[in-house]
Amino acid sequence: LRVQVRTKPAGWTAAATFIAILVRSFSSISSRLTGMNLGDAVAQLEEFCPSRLAEDWDNAGLLIEPREFALGKKLVSSVVLTNDLTSRVYEEARSLQADLIVAYHPPLFRPLRRALASSPDWPQRLLAAAFADGVAVYSPHTAWDARPDGLNDWLLAGPFGRWLEINKSAPVTPCKDTPGAGAGRWAPISTPMSLEEAVESVKKHLGLANLQVVRPLSSGQQHQLTRGVAVCAGSGASLLRDIGDKCDLLLTGEMSHHELLWHADQGRSVIVTGHSNCERPYLPVAAAALAKRMPSLVFHVSKTDQDPLEFA
Repeated sequence: LRVQVRTKPAGWTAAATFIAILVRSFSSISSRLTGMNLGDAVAQLEEFCPSRLAEDWDNAGLLIEPREFALGKKLVSSVVLTNDLTSRVYEEARSLQADLIVAYHPPLFRPLRRALASSPDWPQRLLAAAFADGVAVYSPHTAWDARPDGLNDWLLAGPFGRWLEINKSAPVTPCKDTPGAGAGRWAPISTPMSLEEAVESVKKHLGLANLQVVRPLSSGQQHQLTRGVAVCAGSGASLLRDIGDKCDLLLTGEMSHHELLWHADQGRSVIVTGHSNCERPYLPVAAAALAKRMPSLVFHVSKTDQDPLEFA
């Protein structure tokens, strides 16, 4: 019996590694030569959802434009979407060679007097780092909430659509100059559902294991919902307080202790997800829609972005 063992030629491993590095380098250079001007990318973001739909108090739109983009020396080729632009997310974006970060929550919200790279204040460090690294930052925030077929419509129709007259859905507070746009969403119930059914459907839609639930003070465990459902991504306390008798179920990210007691006394159920837990799952939907508009760009959804609160 003769056994012949074939070995790779000397230096084969080193040559293969070198070729792989060349291929990766070429792919990176090629993608950057086929990107978009930042102005064109922002125009597409604005066409997808105008930042003018944002609330007056908000800070939506292009927040950081490094000099390289303004001078036309750099193109956008890689985009990272995140709910919150933390320092960890920023490092992830840098590892993905992102030229543009779309941060749902504006990381620059309050006025800054300085931007020091050594500051303990993250917005200052972000501003210094983004200009140094040539990374642009855009924030849609409440504009995406208000957009027709946007975050709040997705939050209403996704978990509750089969029980609602979804064709009658409307903003809680409509925009005056844009039909179908506005803050929050609500729709009347066509088929009664139990609170338990509603909770399980929300968990499935948002990919959550736990939710906080408030029951009306006058109801039993098997409470039936028969009137309507209203939703507000993020913090819905002020918006949903005056919803009236047309809705007996509210869904939002957070609400104060006393607001929850007030709604329970008014005969309403409330499902609370945690502020960003009802926003973050929408990012893949937005990324897919933006990728269709800008097929020359590579879109990533952050894997390190998460709600700061967790169940222990």
